[in-house]
Amino acid sequence: MRPRGRCSTGARQRVVDACIGPFDPFLARPNLDVVTDATVWRLRITVGRCTGVECTVVGEHLSAESAEGVVTAGPSVPCTA
Repeated sequence: MRPRGRCSTGARQRVVDACIGPFDPFLARPNLDVVTDATVWRLRITVGRCTGVECTVVGEHLSAESAEGVVTAGPSVPCTA
């Protein structure tokens, strides 16, 4: 059995490489933006779909919206509020 979090050679790899790597051909699509190392502060939900996101990337606050939808992935931190 292959260890989790490692490629077939046994070398460790980042989650973004493991999850997005197989989708490289799609990364050139003009309607797709992939942002890594972002801290997400708020997801905007419209009629049960995520249509926007507010996040911080390298200290810069960003806001993005999409009529088609937003997909987010990554570790989560429990809210203490």
